[in-house]
Amino acid sequence: MVGRLATIFLFFAAGAMVFVLDTAKDSFDIILQVGAGTGLLYLIRWFWWRVNAWCEVNAMISSFVFSILLLVMRKFGIHIASHYALIMTVAVTTISWMLTAYLGPQTDREKLISFYKKVRPFGPGWKKVRREAASPRPRPRPPARASRWPLWAGSRGR
Repeated sequence: MVGRLATIFLFFAAGAMVFVLDTAKDSFDIILQVGAGTGLLYLIRWFWWRVNAWCEVNAMISSFVFSILLLVMRKFGIHIASHYALIMTVAVTTISWMLTAYLGPQTDREKLISFYKKVRPFGPGWKKVRREAASPRPRPRPPARASRWPLWAGSRGR
């Protein structure tokens, strides 16, 4: 039932967008702003354990709503340059998902520890989970030396 209602909602939302979007560039701007708004979050989640699915959902919704707001403002004569609009979308979306990270529900500790043991994310934001998992900080791999590869660049090995 929820899927059917969501389909009906999407049908009417797409119909309403026809009246807002004048050019293909308008839709491209929305796609670009949504991507810019959520891009930072998708990088940060590997460096900080507090970023969870709620943060991602919040970032997607807030960046989309803010992008539509900017488009509607443009229709009413308030023009903001595209590069400023991107920066504003990133700022608003980041504030939104940061509030969700601190005020929203946290991921279950056992799931975090299990995820850490499987993936071993390297970021400093995982220090607390790393301690709880009783794992030493992962060390970066030493650079490969030519002497370790006997067939490197022809016949270097002897």
